[in-house]
Amino acid sequence: MILSHPERLLLETVRGPAHRRRAAWEERCRLYPLATFPNPAAQLLCLVAGEWPDQQDEQPTFRLILEHTRASNLAKMEMARRLGEEILWLGDLALLLGCYASAGHRPIHALEGWVAPARLEAVSRQLESQGFHVLGRVPGGAFHECPESATPVRLVTRMLPNRSNPAAPPEHRVEGMRLLAPEHLLLRLCLARPHNAWWVADLLTLVPMLDTHLLRREAVRNRASLSLRKTVRRINRLGFEHLRCDLTPARIFPGEWLEPLLGVGALAAYLLSSVDDWKQLPAAIWSYWRPPAGHEKTPGP
Repeated sequence: MILSHPERLLLETVRGPAHRRRAAWEERCRLYPLATFPNPAAQLLCLVAGEWPDQQDEQPTFRLILEHTRASNLAKMEMARRLGEEILWLGDLALLLGCYASAGHRPIHALEGWVAPARLEAVSRQLESQGFHVLGRVPGGAFHECPESATPVRLVTRMLPNRSNPAAPPEHRVEGMRLLAPEHLLLRLCLARPHNAWWVADLLTLVPMLDTHLLRREAVRNRASLSLRKTVRRINRLGFEHLRCDLTPARIFPGEWLEPLLGVGALAAYLLSSVDDWKQLPAAIWSYWRPPAGHEKTPGP
C-alpha cells in the first residue's frame, strides 16, 4: 500500500505515534492548505475534523467538512433502513457505525450487504421495485444504484472469499441496523485488496478495539490467520501507531499459504476447507483433479 504524502500526514495526525502527531499537523498546514488540498487525500479530512482538536484558523472549514460528511452519511443510513431487515450490512456502513465515534468521521462511499444465497434474487427484485436501478446480476451478487444520489448498492451472498457461508452470520445491532460483527469485518479487510488510505485508517481504528483472543479464535475458525498476521505486519511497517495484536499462536492451514497464488476460485476454496495438514495436500490435489467415477478420460482416436 503506497500512501501519498498528504494522506500520510493526515493519518499521522490522528493515528500516528504520540510524539509525531503535532509535527504531522504542522507540516500539513504548511505544505497543504485546505483551500488547495489535493485529492484523493481530501477524503480523509473528515477523520481529522472529527478527531484532531487543534484546528485553530481552519476550524470553520473543518466543521463544514464534518457536517457535510455527516449529512451525506445520515441520508445513506436512512436509505439502508428502508431496504429491509434481510440485509446484513458490511463495508463502509458497518465500519462507520462499528468503529468511529460520529456519523461524520468516515464517508460511506457505497452500501454493501449480505443476503442469504436463496434470497438474493428476491431481495434484488425488491430493491428494483423501490426504484433502485439494476446495474447487473451475477451468481452470488447483485448491483444496484440509488436513483437520487447514484449511491452504489451491492448485495453479496459470500461473507469471506473462498470460504463457505456460516449458517448464522455473526452480527450485532447498531442504531437499529444489522451489522457484521467487528472481528469478521476485520477478516474481510484482511482478505480484500487494499485500494485506498481508508483501508489503512479502518485497520488502525478497528484492530485496537478487538479482543486478541476472540480475534485469534475467529481467524483460525475461518482459516484466515495468515492473512490477518500479514496485514497487521504490513500496517505496522507503515510507521503509524503500533498495532499490538499477538497472532503467533494462531494455527495456519496449508490452504492459506496457497491462497495468494490461486486467487479466488474453486481450487483455493477446496484446499482451504479440506486440507488440515501438509501431508494431506498431494492426496487433496489428486482428488480435486481426478475425474468422477464413470467419467475417466479415454484415449483419443
